[in-house]
Amino acid sequence: AAALFAAGSVLSRFGRAKGATPEVVSQMPPETGEKAVAAIAKHNATHHIHTSDSVLSMGSIGAESSASSCASLEGSSRASPGSPAIKMAEDTTSEGQKIAASRFKTPKEEVKDAYEKWADAYEHDSLEKLGFASPKVCVDTFLKFCPPQGKDVLDIGAGTGVLANMICQRGIKARRFDAMDLSPGMLKHLVKKGIYHKVEAHDMSKYPWPFPSNKYDGSMCNGVLIYVDDPNCLDEFVRVTKPGGICVIMFRHDGYPDYEAKDLSLRRLGKWELVHKTPDQRNFNNMEFGENNEEDVIFNQWVFRVLENSADVEL
Repeated sequence: AAALFAAGSVLSRFGRAKGATPEVVSQMPPETGEKAVAAIAKHNATHHIHTSDSVLSMGSIGAESSASSCASLEGSSRASPGSPAIKMAEDTTSEGQKIAASRFKTPKEEVKDAYEKWADAYEHDSLEKLGFASPKVCVDTFLKFCPPQGKDVLDIGAGTGVLANMICQRGIKARRFDAMDLSPGMLKHLVKKGIYHKVEAHDMSKYPWPFPSNKYDGSMCNGVLIYVDDPNCLDEFVRVTKPGGICVIMFRHDGYPDYEAKDLSLRRLGKWELVHKTPDQRNFNNMEFGENNEEDVIFNQWVFRVLENSADVEL
């Protein structure tokens, strides 16, 4: 998943409203170029796309685990100097291998460009070749604690939109799915799925996010916060979620320490409470991180219930 920290302007927001006349995509960043504009224009033939200059990050992608999640590691090893050897399937694309070789900790200034280049092969690589496990756990957890029927759901760092797609594949639909992500290339695939209503592109460390306060019954965020170095973004999870609403957030073991003080502060202040935490689990079943997997990527899904009614903000 289902990129961050773009410099300068970020992609215009995407949304969908039946029967309306498509608007022109505005404030497209230079690096997006004519290809993204053409792709969006083509999609307008069947889907209405709104525009603005707004929201978030990268990499929340997932789908049902395929049989290939049991495939053997086929010999490709990548390692930076001084780091353990990382093994993955040899037919992972070069873009996917580069990101995976960093243990999915691409330098923040490179994240947007890296995922732009990887967008077309992202689901194939991450799910089938690398065995990306957390999206399914995120969806399973969300369905347990926030059944989405008749509810408004925000997918944060939605990437190509696989989380909502997984939910819909189970015959379950929310009243509306909204989404935000940074990468225009990832959003192109998300919009094609025809599931999401409002989609925003924005750096999630810039506040406020372009969504009303107390709007959503639940939110999902998978595989994103490892790229965000501002724990204050958790305030926005609270703000956009209704009192009593649920936030399902994936933290890696090597990422949560950066957020721990902020999380505990929100609990002490009565802004949210921890409801559940899933067991430790490997995030990439088809990869090895070191000879003895000593640098493995381990995650948990954390479930929070929002407790406060947030003040309105000017968007």
